[in-house]
Amino acid sequence: MVPHGADDTVVPAAQGEGLASALLAVGADVAFHRVPGADHLWIGASDADVEECFASSWRSPRGSRRRPRDDPGMNRPGPVLDKA
Repeated sequence: MVPHGADDTVVPAAQGEGLASALLAVGADVAFHRVPGADHLWIGASDADVEECFASSWRSPRGSRRRPRDDPGMNRPGPVLDKA
C-alpha cells in the first residue's frame, strides 16, 4: 500500500501515485490510498485514517514472501546519521 496525504504541501500526491504505478508495472501487489485532509506527516488526517494506513502496511499481501527473522538481511545496520 502506498498511502499519501491528499493535501500534502511538501510531496505532491502525484508522486505517490507514480510510485504505485511503477510498482504495479513490475508486478508488485500494491494499492495507492489518498488520505483525505492529510498534509505531510499526516497532519490533519483523522485518527481512523492514520490507524488504517499503518495497520494495512503491516498486513502481508497474498503471496508475498517475508524474510524469516534469522535472515542476516534483517539485522543489517541502517545508515549512520551525522548527529553533529
